[in-house]
Amino acid sequence: MKKQYITTYLLLLCLLLSACNKFLEVAPKGKTTLNTVNDFDLWLGNQFLSEISGIPQICWMTDHAQKIPWRPDIMAEAERAYIWSEQFTDADASPKMLSGAYNHIYYFNTLLENIDGVTGNADQKQQLKAEALLGRANEYFYLVNLYGKPYDAATAATDLAVPFVVSSDINTATPPRATVQDLYRYMIEDLNTAIVNLPASNAGNRFRGSVHAAYSVLARIYFYMRNYTEAARYAEMSLQRPGGATVTNYNGVLRNVFPRTTRMNEMIYARGSDPTSGTLVSIADSTFIKSYQSTDLRLALNFYNGIASPFNFNTVNPSAGVRFSATGNGYYDVQVGTTVAEMKLIIAENAARRNDLTTALRQLNEIRVNRFAPANYQDLASGNQDEVFQWVIRERRYEMPINGLRWFDMRRLDSEGLMPAVVRIDQSKNVIATLAPKSPRYTLQIPLNATIFNPGMSKNP
Repeated sequence: MKKQYITTYLLLLCLLLSACNKFLEVAPKGKTTLNTVNDFDLWLGNQFLSEISGIPQICWMTDHAQKIPWRPDIMAEAERAYIWSEQFTDADASPKMLSGAYNHIYYFNTLLENIDGVTGNADQKQQLKAEALLGRANEYFYLVNLYGKPYDAATAATDLAVPFVVSSDINTATPPRATVQDLYRYMIEDLNTAIVNLPASNAGNRFRGSVHAAYSVLARIYFYMRNYTEAARYAEMSLQRPGGATVTNYNGVLRNVFPRTTRMNEMIYARGSDPTSGTLVSIADSTFIKSYQSTDLRLALNFYNGIASPFNFNTVNPSAGVRFSATGNGYYDVQVGTTVAEMKLIIAENAARRNDLTTALRQLNEIRVNRFAPANYQDLASGNQDEVFQWVIRERRYEMPINGLRWFDMRRLDSEGLMPAVVRIDQSKNVIATLAPKSPRYTLQIPLNATIFNPGMSKNP
C-alpha cells in the first residue's frame, strides 16, 4: 500500500504548504525555540489551545437550531451542517471541527515528545506532560463523538472512529482509523496517567489542567459510553476540589461580563469556542426558546433578540427565532468546557435512571435555585421516575444549549430509542431535511480530502 504521511498543521488531513506556513507564523518556528520548561509552559498556555473548534457547526446540527429564512443558494459549512449533508466541505477543505482538533493534537504531541529534552524542573515537566495528555484526550472526546458511532458495548470493538495520532513527526505514516472502543480506552488510559502528575487545583487559571479537571473529562467520557454509574462516580470526584465547587447564582449577572469573571469558579476544565471556526452566532429554534419558563435567567444570558437588543421573551419571533448570545467577548462567552452544573446533571441522570429520585431532584434543584430570582423559584418535586428523568434531559438542554453537547446527547438518546425525528423546514413550511431515528447521519462522514490523501481510509456508511 502506498505510504501516506501526516502534515505538520493538520496531521492526517494534508493541507497545502501555504497553510503550514500560516501556522508557523503564529506558533514557534521549529523545536529550536522551545529550549526550557518555561517555553513549553507558554506553549501550553496559548489561548488557541483553550478553544474547541467547530462548536458553531456542531450546534447547527442540533434540534436547538433554526435557520429561517432558508437560503438554498447559500451552502457554506454551517448550512451543510444544518441539513446533515454527507459532506460539510468540498475536497479542498476539512470541517473546522476535525481540522481544529488535529491542529491542537499536534501541539500536545509536540510537548509530549520533546519536553524531556529541555532544561528545567523535572516535576514541572511531568505536570506539563500530564496537562498535554488531558488536553489531547479532550480533543479525541469530540472527535470520537462526531466521526465514530455512538458507543455501543456490543459493536464498539468494530465500529471505526478516527486515527489516534501520537506523533508530531511529519514523516510518520497516518495510522488507520482506531475503533470506537480503542479510542475510548486510549483516552481513559491517558487521563489516568495524567492524574498522577496534575496539580490539585487550577483555581488560578481554570483553562489549565488539574486532577479534578481530569475527573470531569472522565465523567464526560463514561457518560457518553453510557456507563452512567462510572460517570456519576467521576462527576462526584470532580466536585471534591479544593475550595469547593458551587453553581453560580445568576441573579445580578450581566451578559456583557459573563462568564469571564462571575462564572469562572463554576468552570472545572474551561474551554471556549474557537472564534475562527465561523460565526459564533447561531439562530435558536423558537419552539425550544418558548419551552423555557419566561422568568428563567438563562434566557437573558444565553440568547438575544437582535445584535444590540437584550433578550425579551415576549418578543420572540416564531418565524425567525432568536440568536445565541455569543458576541462581544469572543471565546470566553461560549463555555464548552466542563462545569459544576454539568457534573451535577450527570449525577442527576444516573440517579434518575436508578430511580433514586431524591438524589436526582436534589441535584436539579441545586442548579435551578441559582437560575431564577427568589420570587420566581420553586423546587421540582415528583415521585414519577419518567417525569424526573425527562426533567434531567430538559435541564441539560437549558443549562448547556450552545456548547455542542446537545448533539452528543441526541446521538446517545437515539441509541436508546429516545429521540424523535428532527425536521428542518423553510419559511414556506416545506420540509428541506429530516434526521430520522437511527439515521446514519448521526455519525459524520470522513471528509473527502482525508480520503483523497489517504485512499486506504475507510468511510462511514
